[in-house]
Amino acid sequence: MPSLKGSSFEKQQRDMNFKLFALGTKKANDNLTHSEALLTKRNMYFKDFSDYLESTGQDGKFNLLLNEENLNGFLEQRLDGLALSTVENYLSGFNSLLSAFKEVNITVGVSENYFKEKFNDIKVSTPINQDTENRGLQSESILEDLKEIRYESFVLGRIMLNNGYRISETMAIAKEPHKYIKPLGNGDYKITGVVGKGGKIYHDKIINHKDRELILNMKSIPSKQSFNRDLKQLDPNLRAHDYRYQFAKNLFHEKVSELGYKGALLEVSKALNHNRESVSLWYLRG
Repeated sequence: MPSLKGSSFEKQQRDMNFKLFALGTKKANDNLTHSEALLTKRNMYFKDFSDYLESTGQDGKFNLLLNEENLNGFLEQRLDGLALSTVENYLSGFNSLLSAFKEVNITVGVSENYFKEKFNDIKVSTPINQDTENRGLQSESILEDLKEIRYESFVLGRIMLNNGYRISETMAIAKEPHKYIKPLGNGDYKITGVVGKGGKIYHDKIINHKDRELILNMKSIPSKQSFNRDLKQLDPNLRAHDYRYQFAKNLFHEKVSELGYKGALLEVSKALNHNRESVSLWYLRG
């Protein structure tokens, strides 16, 4: 089995740099190391893990010790207390190092999906709190401010915020309201038949009277590009999907005291038209 050369981790680190550093080669590969910055970063991962191995009394070939059992122990220590965004970046970078090893046929005992599954496990087990919630509407006035730029964009934003649809789904409703907005028979109305990603149909949603009137009174529908340009006038970092993020967070915080953590998460999953709780957690912790 191909391994890094050297009797010590220090020597193996030098061999790693020699094997992975491909700056100036004609057949550069995305997994190899093409810059001093990337070289420095990958040396950091090597040093972090080799320090852990030494602390646990292990020596030998670095790449052979790079197995899931050792990684589980290492990452439990290394990632403790870090923000989810930092955890994601660290795992992604470490995964890149392993991809580079495989590119030069260095044996490692880690499955292809290990880091993705590890991050999902960490994310699911991390309690939701306000400190980790960055995506969404950063100001309560953003929706009303949008009205001053373009009334139709304000209506689209409001429907997204109140119902959790994507911008494309919201525009479909606005273009054909009589296709999607149906009477319930008691004076109320529902939104029904909205097709989400993968052809999955949303559960019916009650639409309040004001939102229904706003949609019916729209005289034109802005393009996605126009809608996004309107958002950028309010905040360069604002995106259409932030309304969906905010809907998920609002719904979770509304339901958690009544239904508990799991129940509220299930409610968010259903409202977002997802089957898996882990996907909904992206919205709550985004």
